[in-house]
Amino acid sequence: METLVDGHNGYVLSESTSKFGWTFFKLAFKPNLQTGIEEKFSDMLAKYPSSDQPQKFANFMTDYFLSRGCNVTIKIS
Repeated sequence: METLVDGHNGYVLSESTSKFGWTFFKLAFKPNLQTGIEEKFSDMLAKYPSSDQPQKFANFMTDYFLSRGCNVTIKIS
């Protein structure tokens, strides 16, 4: 994704923790990467039903990861 939007070091991952057979971690998008994604994929983001822009972004990123074989769910915290 960073290559697609010409962003570098655009995210931060926390240490992972495991509970109930799942692995959890926090993923923070830096503004330059998030803005690049929102601009490049604005037409796709517009199709998500939520009127809340952060929720649209989270849903889009979840779908993006799933389409690439990553079983990841993004939730806003």
